[in-house]
This record gives sequence, structure tokens and C-alpha cells, in this order.
Amino acid sequence: MINKAIQAGVPQIIIADPGRSPFLKLAKRCIKNFDAKLIDVK
Repeated sequence: MINKAIQAGVPQIIIADPGRSPFLKLAKRCIKNFDAKLIDVK
């Protein structure tokens, strides 16, 4: 889904589901593959 959004020209993708292992795995993959940023908001 992220690849499709990028190909469609979506300028910003926000994924929020912090604290769960699937979220952290996805965040790390996005950082590696898409030059993403993980921002901790409390």
C-alpha cells in the first residue's frame, strides 16, 4: 500500500499505531526503503 501511495504521488504518508511490534517493524522498513522518519510524539 505504501508503494502504491508513493507511485500515485502522495506527498506525505502518516502511519500511527505506536507501541506494537508490527508498527515498529513497518517503521524500520520504511526508514530503510523510503527515507522515512520515525517521530516520537508524547
